[in-house]
Amino acid sequence: MKKIPELKNLLFENILSESLKFIPPIEDSYINTYPEFILFFKNINIISKHDLVISSHFVYGWMPTIIELKFQYMEDVLKSLNKAKNGVILTIVELELLKILSITLL
Repeated sequence: MKKIPELKNLLFENILSESLKFIPPIEDSYINTYPEFILFFKNINIISKHDLVISSHFVYGWMPTIIELKFQYMEDVLKSLNKAKNGVILTIVELELLKILSITLL
């Protein structure tokens, strides 16, 4: 029977201390790309259908599947996304609607 290694030093303070020592590689694609995604949305005042389609594909372009958007829900999804962008906490119903928009990914 294979022995399971003992996990040591899993105190929050140890994990925090070690994580602060981590320096990501300068040339790391993820590290350099992710801030661009954030900037894309930061520069949009109101998320449009165009913004959602383009951003969905560049975000899911990292995954081994192609996103399939359900366009019949687009108007309500855009309302919810813009509420969230303006700091409104979405309801369970609104979150479920976001999930339905791209149900093929889940």
